[in-house]
Amino acid sequence: MKKLGIIGGLGPMATACFFERIINMSKADCDQDHMEILIHNKPGIPKRVEYILGMSEENPGPVLAEVARGLQQAGAQMLAMPCVTAHYFYEEIAASVDIPMLNMVDETVKYLKGREIRSVGILGTQATVQSGFLQKKLGEQGIRALAPSQEGQEKINHLIFKELKVNREPDVSRLYEAAQELLEAGAQRILLSCTDLSILGQRVSFPSQYLDLMDILAMRAVEECGRLKANPGL
Repeated sequence: MKKLGIIGGLGPMATACFFERIINMSKADCDQDHMEILIHNKPGIPKRVEYILGMSEENPGPVLAEVARGLQQAGAQMLAMPCVTAHYFYEEIAASVDIPMLNMVDETVKYLKGREIRSVGILGTQATVQSGFLQKKLGEQGIRALAPSQEGQEKINHLIFKELKVNREPDVSRLYEAAQELLEAGAQRILLSCTDLSILGQRVSFPSQYLDLMDILAMRAVEECGRLKANPGL
């Protein structure tokens, strides 16, 4: 089995959620059957959203690359980063190490293309949506990406930054309302494109039209490390 390194702390609860999903997707009959995982939970990484939107000059890229190198030096043979927004810096991070790093966005696009999904709605941070890197990857494979209206994005921003990241009881109706707008516009799937939104999966069961990017990353990480169970739930 390959030893997995996780670039964590983006935020900490999302990292914990990712670790749990890896365990749940692993084929293991005892403790010794599970993957060896190194997690660097570094919440002090500069804010991704503010930098991408031009509200901060503190670049998270070099710090993320430093964490990646540290995991490699500690023995990791593959990397995963459970944060969609931070994939804006993917090329810089991946180039800083000599081991493979899974790309959550690329893996999601492959998953959608393999199921002939042609239209999706994106629910994520304003930085993810506004930067367009996710839409670009989808568009290159002929998948139409729909973004929320300003009102819908404000609901998602509030849910992520005013509730989930500060450990307050989330109002899930905000997410459903933003998603419904995208479904009515023709989205075949709603992409939960922020790993903080993935935390909601511990509280509610999402309809089949919803696809959590964290699930895709967890599945591929376990598969690449050789421990994926026969039915991982995707």
